[in-house]
Amino acid sequence: MIFQRTTAATVAVYGLCCMSFGTHGLHAQQVERDLFGVVEDGHHEPLRGAVVYLENSSSHSVVTYLTDRSGHFSFKRISADTDYDLWAIFRGQQSKRKNISQFDTHPDRAVTLTIKPE
Repeated sequence: MIFQRTTAATVAVYGLCCMSFGTHGLHAQQVERDLFGVVEDGHHEPLRGAVVYLENSSSHSVVTYLTDRSGHFSFKRISADTDYDLWAIFRGQQSKRKNISQFDTHPDRAVTLTIKPE
């Protein structure tokens, strides 16, 4: 009889521990990273005032950034668990789209977008 009570108590304690650890994962912080880079022309000159678009592939929401005088842009604390498409437009010309994958394990990502005049 004592053996059965000890086993039942052990199982109960083990179950509570598993439940406690299992719910802890639900409250874990979302992993974030920074995305930054430069927009340049075909001669590697920075493009000031280019509009950089970052589209969430799941929700299709888009945020934009206007490049500074050095052609730099930056998106802070984006979800590392989401895929994104990134591109830039300058004076009616568009760069190629680049995919930012959730499977890229780098904590931050640097990207160069090139806009070649037609």
